[in-house]
Amino acid sequence: MDFRVADIFTTSLARLTAQEQKSASAAAFSLHLGPSGSGFSFHKLDRAADKNLWSARVNSDLRIIVHRLPESLLLAFVAHHNHAYHWGAPQAGAPSDNGRDAARRNPPTRTRK
Repeated sequence: MDFRVADIFTTSLARLTAQEQKSASAAAFSLHLGPSGSGFSFHKLDRAADKNLWSARVNSDLRIIVHRLPESLLLAFVAHHNHAYHWGAPQAGAPSDNGRDAARRNPPTRTRK
């Protein structure tokens, strides 16, 4: 399985506190080892334009937004619960948020194997 990390994930990770970064980084590493056996709670983002967007629970407040396909997993964004869900499921007809929509359609990524 291809494991990818979007640049916006790295940017959003840097905005968290040191302890939150540690928790999110550990969760990202666990996802890299294998999302199916990692014990993560995944929730499909029902209102997202892209039906492959899911939320992975890091802890009681932090969420990682991922793009899941059978052959790949892209870490797209990490933030506190409400902010993460807002990023992952914008309202229909809402204006683009600082290029987020363009980044989602063609995200710069790094492949790690």
